[in-house]
Amino acid sequence: MSTWQRSAGNASRRRSAAATMLALCACTTPTPPAWEAEPWPVADALFQRDRRWLGGDAVYSVDLGGDRILWLFGDSFVATSDRRDRREAVMVRNSLAVQQGRDPAHAAVSFQWRTGDGGAPGPYFADEGGLGFWPLHGIRIRGGPLFLFQTRVRNTPGQGLGFSIDGWRLLCIDEPDADPASWRWREVTLPKVPLSCVIGTAVWRDGDHVVALGTQGNGPHRGLLCRIPLAEMRRGSASMQWWDGSRWIADPAAPSFVIDDAGPECSLHRIGQTWLHVYSRGFGATTVAVHTAAEAVGPWSAPCDVLTPPESREETPFVYAAKAHPALDVGPGWIAISYATNSFDFARLFGKSGQQQLYWPRFWRVRMRDAAATQS
Repeated sequence: MSTWQRSAGNASRRRSAAATMLALCACTTPTPPAWEAEPWPVADALFQRDRRWLGGDAVYSVDLGGDRILWLFGDSFVATSDRRDRREAVMVRNSLAVQQGRDPAHAAVSFQWRTGDGGAPGPYFADEGGLGFWPLHGIRIRGGPLFLFQTRVRNTPGQGLGFSIDGWRLLCIDEPDADPASWRWREVTLPKVPLSCVIGTAVWRDGDHVVALGTQGNGPHRGLLCRIPLAEMRRGSASMQWWDGSRWIADPAAPSFVIDDAGPECSLHRIGQTWLHVYSRGFGATTVAVHTAAEAVGPWSAPCDVLTPPESREETPFVYAAKAHPALDVGPGWIAISYATNSFDFARLFGKSGQQQLYWPRFWRVRMRDAAATQS
């Protein structure tokens, strides 16, 4: 659930839907008939209006409060002309956008990147030495700062997928109500972690702490939890605690893995009394899957495949980064979900069909059919 509360009526309906989800999602059958899923083209269109921003992946959202939603993108095409042609674009490591209005049908969105030497587009969060930064999740504290988790990434040309993960960092933006063009940030100092993990794939507030889901390993990405005192985050130097299966401890040597396959990108949020973990299941030709739990620490249900993106059936499919976006106004009982589309044949992104169909955020909305019946 977002930081900003919805009306009591909506909360009641969501609790009814969540109870149904928890009861029906303990399954492993592909696309169980209890789920209803449909494309949401009005949300797709919101991100295809700009003359210069021509697509990006990751697609994290953070509720900024009021009617503002922050969107965080990974590698992004930014054009050097107004001809909307990726062949005249630069791929920058990250970009962002601020949406005004929660209903995509009536919202406006403004994209942000930096301009480098010579006027070329550059990443919003600039490279540092040989490291660039991909977005993870974040949280806006009501009336206070915005905290953003990011992955440190290093290019590895000719090796694997062309990059390697080199840890993560946590940023604080003290004045998030200002125009993002003027944002300034500071890095929060955190203890060194003797784990090969990335923290911040999903983030939420729990009282005086910010709790973050992290992942360790590759295929599957096992999910673990840490929490950070909010007051210390504000001051700029913070300690960390880890969930060991029964309590929070300071020693990160043996954290408990709460989700066997959390995905390298995902979402984890609460609707009513039920937690939902949304992620891309598989590699390449993936499905969008959901785990449910009564508590964020688990136990979590087996995954349910709720939809198979049509792009997963394309030639050389590369579909990933599924996650939910609870800040969007999608209608009672529905959940907004996005995923990223790409191709292992990079040249396809520049052809006529690829420029229209690939590397844009794709949105669907899903709900449980039985949960939908409770809305009538």
